[in-house]
Amino acid sequence: DATDDVVSRGLTELLNEGLLVAYDGAEIVFEFPHDRIHQAAVDSCSPDLRNQIHGRAARFLLAIARQGRGPNPYLFPLVDHLEAASSLITSREERLEAARACLTATVRAEQNTAWSTVQHAAQTALHFLPPDSWQTEHELTWQIHRAAMNADYLNGNHERAEATFRSLSRATADPLRLARVYEQ
Repeated sequence: DATDDVVSRGLTELLNEGLLVAYDGAEIVFEFPHDRIHQAAVDSCSPDLRNQIHGRAARFLLAIARQGRGPNPYLFPLVDHLEAASSLITSREERLEAARACLTATVRAEQNTAWSTVQHAAQTALHFLPPDSWQTEHELTWQIHRAAMNADYLNGNHERAEATFRSLSRATADPLRLARVYEQ
């Protein structure tokens, strides 16, 4: 395929110039050797091209996540790409898949008490929920709001945590479940 040849030649040239490095493990991973090289590459792209690149990366990483072969090592970069390409993710199914992936990231970050990462992933997940999510995806919506509330509270954003708690209160029929959230 001509596209594969162009990509292969481009990667070879970047590797030879030292602008990319390759790590060969279970799969080959290409990375920039320095943050400034990465930033220069990003800056050289138009905003539209950057958005498209983030969209392709997000869809690629979602496909990896769908395979479900153990913990996803790309979960947190996936959240970043989803956030950057959110305007390109328009179908209801894809937006729900994005919200679920972000929720998975919040759970992993909570296990490591990385509350700013939980906050980022939860806020990104909230963005992907459809307007009727409390009616159509109640449990997913509830879990995302719970994670967002906890992260906001632990990161000192008490007003937003209280607002999220009020949303959870309105949407929770089980007072015992709500009490457990309040105790956290």
